[in-house]
Amino acid sequence: RDLNEILPESMQMYDWEAFLTQKKGHPHGFVGRLQLQWYFTKWKTYAYALQHLFHTGQGAVIVRSPFSDHVFAEAMYQCGYVTRNYMDYYDMFVRNSLCEVLKPHLAIYLDTSLDVIKERMKKRGNKVELESPMMSDKFLQAIDDTYKNKYLTTISRGSEVLEIDCT
Repeated sequence: RDLNEILPESMQMYDWEAFLTQKKGHPHGFVGRLQLQWYFTKWKTYAYALQHLFHTGQGAVIVRSPFSDHVFAEAMYQCGYVTRNYMDYYDMFVRNSLCEVLKPHLAIYLDTSLDVIKERMKKRGNKVELESPMMSDKFLQAIDDTYKNKYLTTISRGSEVLEIDCT
């Protein structure tokens, strides 16, 4: 990140903090690349968990699997952070990679209200997160709606789902 100012825009570091502090518009393709990076990381973690399961017979608990990653991509699309073309590419990529792995046995969904989420964000005290125009009510609501209206329906076709009311 220290070198960003001397690098061409296409080579600059773009991460969660850069996303949160974005003041106007989004650098072409950067948000999409960030979302794909998150997906790759989740997929790799999930693959290691499966490897562990097959080698030891012991299960694993993962926070946010690649199966739930679409929730954030969809919320970013609904808020205009990524384009329709990106979502078409993302959907194709995810479909062609998730078909290669087993679905989780259990998905746990912790349900809470937007007010509680915002209260917890305040308690964490992350100034960048709290002052970010990207962490709008619209974005948080899009995440919540996508979890409830798409993810839970889809994941329940091959996995047990445990919903816990955390309010």
